[in-house]
Amino acid sequence: GRAEEIGAVRLGWVMRLPGTEREVALAEIEADIGGATERYLMPLCIAFEDQQPPAVAEQLALTRVRQGRRVGFLTDAAVLDGLAAGVVRALREGAQVPLPDGGAIVFAPTARLEEVRVERGAPADLAQADEPAGSLVVTDQVAVKLFRHMAFGPMCEERTARRLTDLGFPYAPPLIGAVARADAAGRRAPVAL
Repeated sequence: GRAEEIGAVRLGWVMRLPGTEREVALAEIEADIGGATERYLMPLCIAFEDQQPPAVAEQLALTRVRQGRRVGFLTDAAVLDGLAAGVVRALREGAQVPLPDGGAIVFAPTARLEEVRVERGAPADLAQADEPAGSLVVTDQVAVKLFRHMAFGPMCEERTARRLTDLGFPYAPPLIGAVARADAAGRRAPVAL
């Protein structure tokens, strides 16, 4: 844990993730910690009770929601099907989602993406939920690593994965694309690999 005092916490923005089966949104949470502003990624989704979501979705719920007679909760989209497949679909489109601060969420595919097929709404398992990243295994072909703490600067994991893919290193999964949060000045923070 951190020993620094947490000041204000704000919702920076919420944007819909293109190409998802469920309504999945990416949110940036800003927290003033130790005199600096830190940013965190929170993928969000509404899980209605009639969809029979897994128990962990309710355990991670932020709030309850109602749509007419339907009742559900707003929860971490990483524990529901559709997030990883949506990331792959947005990579295929080379999507750029503009943000209100003049930045964007940039989906940058690699040539290896063509070798991968992920069906819309494909089930995913949260294989690793360590901080500050979590991995979603979608099929035997794809794993998506989410970076919850977004720090602008060198994207070392992306560069390493790209280099290992280019070399054909057999003991590391090939990089099919990278997702970054770019600010108005052009700085980048990793969101997903």
